[in-house]
Amino acid sequence: MSNFTGMDIPQVRTLSRQLQTRADEIRTITTQLSAQLKSTPWVGPDREQFLGDWSGQHTTALNNVIHSLEAASTRALKNSNEQEQASSRGCRSSVLMSPPCVGSPLRSISAPARSRRTAIDCRRSSMESHGPGP
Repeated sequence: MSNFTGMDIPQVRTLSRQLQTRADEIRTITTQLSAQLKSTPWVGPDREQFLGDWSGQHTTALNNVIHSLEAASTRALKNSNEQEQASSRGCRSSVLMSPPCVGSPLRSISAPARSRRTAIDCRRSSMESHGPGP
């Protein structure tokens, strides 16, 4: 197990967008299925039972998933923003800096990968020099 602390900010932001996209997709599917159910020719107690189950427990469960995905998306974005701020305070140099901060193990990887990961290493380097902070 590594002593790595931090995150790959662009990847966490991509995760945040994907979580929101999936929540939107589930919302759209739920709306479409509800409309289709209401417009389907079906009369009788079985329909009423099915419609009650759909409107009660199934859409409630789907809405809970939607809200959970949206909350996770918001949290991931918030965490990535906080990491970016902490990294910029810890290193005080350009994200495109090369090589990364002193003590970083990323010197052997490509420049584009170093660029994406510099903020992570700057934070790690800062923590090694100054401790974890408040």
